Amino acid sequence: MNAKLLDANQGSWLIMQHWGVSVGETIPDPWRTTAIAAGQSSETLERQLTTGMINISLLFLPVADQALIYIFGMDVTVQKQIEQKVELNAKVFESATEGILIMDAEMRVIDVNPAYSRITGFSPGEILGETAAFINTEEQAPELLRQLNEALAREDAWQGELWGTRKDGSRFAESLSISVIKNAEEETTHFTAVITDITLQKEAEKQLVHMAHFDMLTGLPNRRLFHDRLQQAILSANRSGECIAVMLIDLDGFKLVNDHLGHIAGDEMLQLMAHRIASVMRVSDTVARMGGDEFLVLLRHLNKIDSAEVIAEHILKTISAPVFFHDQEIFLTASIGISAYSNDQDSDTLLRLLDSVLYEAKQDGKNGYKLVSSATTEMATGRLTFQAKLRRALEDGEIKAYYQGILDTNTNTLNGLEVLARWESPVEGIISPEIFIPVAEESGMIRQLGEYILRTACRQGAQWLAQGIDTGIMSVNVSAYQLHDRSFVSLVKKILSETGFPAERLDLELSEALWVEGRETVTDALRRLRAMGIRVSIDDFGTKYASLSYLKHLPVDRIKIDKSFVDDIPDSDITCAIVASIMNLARAIKLEVVAEGIENEEQLKFLIDNGCRYIQGYLYYKPLPAEGIEEKIKNRAFSLESTTGSTSL
Repeated sequence: MNAKLLDANQGSWLIMQHWGVSVGETIPDPWRTTAIAAGQSSETLERQLTTGMINISLLFLPVADQALIYIFGMDVTVQKQIEQKVELNAKVFESATEGILIMDAEMRVIDVNPAYSRITGFSPGEILGETAAFINTEEQAPELLRQLNEALAREDAWQGELWGTRKDGSRFAESLSISVIKNAEEETTHFTAVITDITLQKEAEKQLVHMAHFDMLTGLPNRRLFHDRLQQAILSANRSGECIAVMLIDLDGFKLVNDHLGHIAGDEMLQLMAHRIASVMRVSDTVARMGGDEFLVLLRHLNKIDSAEVIAEHILKTISAPVFFHDQEIFLTASIGISAYSNDQDSDTLLRLLDSVLYEAKQDGKNGYKLVSSATTEMATGRLTFQAKLRRALEDGEIKAYYQGILDTNTNTLNGLEVLARWESPVEGIISPEIFIPVAEESGMIRQLGEYILRTACRQGAQWLAQGIDTGIMSVNVSAYQLHDRSFVSLVKKILSETGFPAERLDLELSEALWVEGRETVTDALRRLRAMGIRVSIDDFGTKYASLSYLKHLPVDRIKIDKSFVDDIPDSDITCAIVASIMNLARAIKLEVVAEGIENEEQLKFLIDNGCRYIQGYLYYKPLPAEGIEEKIKNRAFSLESTTGSTSL
């Protein structure tokens, strides 16, 4: 048999085109081989031909007595697509990661996929025929089941989250989606349920909620959760009249632990202190970490406010117990502010009052507590008003730079000027910096104020030099808040560049407390400033820590003996001995000494006799605005002035 195509009808054109033959030509393999096989076996053979998107079933029908093969072609494209869809659906059903159940109209399970078995632990044989196997009707609330059935009847679908039980009895969170399948007559024939195991997702969500409401270091509630509980306590107090109070606890001297033992040790100490505070609390109380070394306490169901004081005493006692830590015995104390709730307060007011009263506790020597009083409330309200006034004063140019001379007693010439901020209020007159500087530091305005005074001083100093007026060193006070700002060094450099004032004529005066409590955080900045040629002084020396031992490690050029020491000269033998010792030790480590607050000749004589070269005070110079300084320098006016009034601030 040569398998030659003898004839074909018009419907055969696609097959002939695919084979590439015409009538009278031999058909190609493998079709030729199939035709020969059908003729030799006298059996009908079926083969599939696919061309493009078309599927054709070819029947090779032999006619033995005529030695002919009839080939019939049928378009089975749609049938093939249906078969492929069925096959694909089966693969999806088998390979899906979600558990799938197929149920009849009575919700009896007729099939489940492998994922369902993996999620629940139940094999198909254990679940087939069970009714509503996607839900444990004994554990779910009747209300949920009612809502589910209503949704299926109304919308032919339901979706939600619930808890399921595996074969081993363990619980898992599942996302469940149920759909109704209907026939052409809109009759329910089947239900499908898709189950997704969301246990890990729920655990992650729970962890995120915990992170949002609890401090990660100590495990205590954070400020956000504390605020929520305080709001609830206030609502309860308004309804029932229960007595509640809040505390703000600040660890005294904790910064020294961080500076000397490192932040890891500091974190361990915070964890220990958090545990100690929590250990003396009642079940109804809340202890939270506010941030840093501060903790908040909410006390509920108190008999009276005196109970809060008793709890404060317990807290102080447990915190002050010695700690054997990193081979050292460490003693920490705390300062506590306490505020009792009254019906006319909100949570923000309560917490704001705590800041004020905690400050009072620290001012009283630390390791103690203070209660908010009516005076505290008035003071806090007044402070807010005063802050607003100070902000307007800065904006309106009411803050002025005054200058007080520093005299070189060896040459009786001007050694330099200290720049002092004065508030010239059009209503209240001149306001002392003793009043507004602490407010500026509390409110954060000290950076703006400090930058303004520094820029004004450098601009004025450069102007005097251009006029041939030599004022010597220009000393400017710098707050700890400014120095802890990482941009402070670059700001100073920028100001010097913009004003043209020489760096070697600038002296920055810093509080002694800043050196001890924040030494490691500021030393690098000060060394960078000194590398620019800027001098560094310690102001009010001896008022915080009467020790020179730490100065050898720090970039210091000069110390200033505080007025509180000078005031007692020469009447107090002890003070005179202390000042003389400071002079001797300063000379030994090559530091200049300036004595400030000198108001009479007896003080001056004692200081000169003990080697103090530089003096400052009302005896020779009162603080003056720029024009007053110019007049004195031009007239070389160094005559004795009135000793009344207070000295420089």
